[in-house]
Amino acid sequence: MCDQIVLVSADSEARRVRLTLRASLLGVALSAFFTWFDFWVTGYLFHAVAEGSFCVLLSWLAWGLYRGHGQRILPLLGVVLAGVLLAVLSITGEAGDGVLIWAALLPPLAFFVLGLWLGLAVSLGFCVVLVSILWLRIALDPGFGLNWLAMVNGGGALLASTVISLLYEHSRAHTARRLAHVANTDPLTGVANRRGFLAGFACRMTLAQRSRTPVSLLLFDLDRLKQLNDELGHAAGDAAIRHVVRVIQGLVRRQDLLARLGGDEFALLLPDTDLDGAATLAHKLRETLARAPLEMAGCTRALTLSIGLAQAEPGETDYDRLASVADRCLYRAKEGGRNCVVDRC
Repeated sequence: MCDQIVLVSADSEARRVRLTLRASLLGVALSAFFTWFDFWVTGYLFHAVAEGSFCVLLSWLAWGLYRGHGQRILPLLGVVLAGVLLAVLSITGEAGDGVLIWAALLPPLAFFVLGLWLGLAVSLGFCVVLVSILWLRIALDPGFGLNWLAMVNGGGALLASTVISLLYEHSRAHTARRLAHVANTDPLTGVANRRGFLAGFACRMTLAQRSRTPVSLLLFDLDRLKQLNDELGHAAGDAAIRHVVRVIQGLVRRQDLLARLGGDEFALLLPDTDLDGAATLAHKLRETLARAPLEMAGCTRALTLSIGLAQAEPGETDYDRLASVADRCLYRAKEGGRNCVVDRC
């Protein structure tokens, strides 16, 4: 759950809500116009009543979105109401095959507002229901305003609109996931960067607060990385950083969050772990790395870590305070000669 949240931008979700609200307001304006047009110009009174009712309901949904309520259920309800309106208008036959032109707009709307899978389900359900109702109406009433040719053309347009919307939304979602992954991932090691770590930190701390379980934080540095860079070059330094990450990944759990904050600075968040458990793991990390030297270009170099620990207070969700405590412990580890663990400051 938290790993998925790291890849989802809160800004993009807020943007989707804003765009949905604007689409709702556009729908209110269009339905209000067609209510007036069908009542005063064409004389389609049934259409006018249906469109007026839809205008009122959509206004209510837009108001709910504006107030920040039902950001997931209200868009779905709005799309379903739009589908019901189009189906009702199609059944009457007063407007002929013109209604099917508007029906082809529902799939793009569904994908835009609801996303890939829910949009696909609503679009396919709408297609099946609308075509079935129209087919039954034509079969039972030969004088119905639509004919078979109009129905085939309308159904083809509806299907084409669904397929095109599906392909576009799939491509857009894939691009969004890839960009989010790039934004939250350290390119050298493949673990989370600072931004990704802070997003994962917020999620895990919220879950820990609900379950009332301890959370500990490890901050650690790779000792004497600058010296390694000066002696063997930056390629050796990059190899050392990747080596450290591989060793640590072999020792941590799936729910733990490892991140490279920058340079030789790393963070490891341990949900459901108190300070004693975190200290045990920290010593294991340091000892395992010391027994797994880096081998590169015929040269073997032992790598060591300096580690500082901190445990979150009950109900705490503030990263800065927790990181400040762990950073003080890390500083003492460096002052103490490096290659050690300090868990109380």
